[in-house]
Parts: sequence; C-alpha cells; structure tokens
Amino acid sequence: PGPVRFRQESKYIQQLQKLEESDDLESRLLLGFQSFSGVFDPAGPAQPHPHQEDAIRQMIERRDQSEVLAVVRATGGGKSAIYKTVAGLEKQWGITVVVSPLISLMTDQAQERRPGSEGIRSLDSIMRASSRSAIYAEIAESGRGVHLLLTSPERLADAELVSALMERGVARVVVDEGHLLSQWGTGFRPLYRRLPQVVE
Repeated sequence: PGPVRFRQESKYIQQLQKLEESDDLESRLLLGFQSFSGVFDPAGPAQPHPHQEDAIRQMIERRDQSEVLAVVRATGGGKSAIYKTVAGLEKQWGITVVVSPLISLMTDQAQERRPGSEGIRSLDSIMRASSRSAIYAEIAESGRGVHLLLTSPERLADAELVSALMERGVARVVVDEGHLLSQWGTGFRPLYRRLPQVVE
C-alpha cells in the first residue's frame, strides 16, 4: 500500500499561505512546526521544545554557510520534528534528503496519519520498481509538493534517483541515526562513506 495521506488539504493550504505572508523568523518557525513537524498536542497547537526551536533556527540561519550541524538527542527526543519542520519551511530551496539505515523508521515517517506528512516520501529496497519510479517522478516535479525524502545510503547509488534529485535541487542532506556508525564501525553500511561524494 502507498503512503497514507492526511486529508485536511484546505487547512494545510491556509497554513502555507500564512507562512508565505510571514516575514519574521519567529512566526515562520512556529507556523512551520505546527504545519510540518507531525507533532500533535491534544491541548492545542503544537509548540516546539527549546532544543528543537534552537536547532531549527540554526539550520535556517546558517543554511548558506555549508556547515555540518549535529543534533544529539536521545531516542524520542524529537529530532525528526526538527528536520521535518526545516524541510517544509525551506522547500523553495529544494528537497531535503534524510538518510537512514532503518526501513521501519522511514516507512513510519512517510505514512504518519498527522498533518505535515503530505510532502514526505520514503524509498527503500523492498519497494516495487513501479512504486520507486512514481516517487522519482514526484521528486523531479517541484510543483507536486514533495519536500522531504527518506532513503537509505544504498538508494543514493541509484542513478535514476540521483537524476531526479539533481533536476529538483537538494536543499540539505540529513544523516539520521548517526550513532549507529560509531557503534557498529566503518564496516556498517559501507555506502555511508560515499555520502560526502554524493553531496558534492
């Protein structure tokens, strides 16, 4: 089955319009978090934690500085909400690519029944070729609304995907679950070592 889409298009569009009309970063950050993070608060509009707000702000303010930023938090610390928010806020600069070693994590993020999942897609090794090709087409067409792609390092060796990403433009690359690299050594998923070349 394909990704589950949250069906509140009118509310989503209204939020996007508010973002476009807002010039100050504070308002854009808050609206972006509520629109794209996937965080649901039954008590009212979702609010970012201080560490999330700080990370989002730094990623946006330092986007043109070609720096590597590290966000280190425990599992469940809200890291995915950070890159989801930034990807949604800055989709005019291109797509955000999240590299993850865990298929289950990628699938869950792309199929969330929450606002903000509309523009998220995942690519993994167990997908049918026809499904992958459909996602490649969505990525290449900037007007289709895909702003975040979750994939594995192995998928980034796929020439068809690289071509789609180059046609669309990549805003940033996020390496998720990076602690696994230090825990399992350089022999774990060797294609991680090619990421700097892929980024260049």
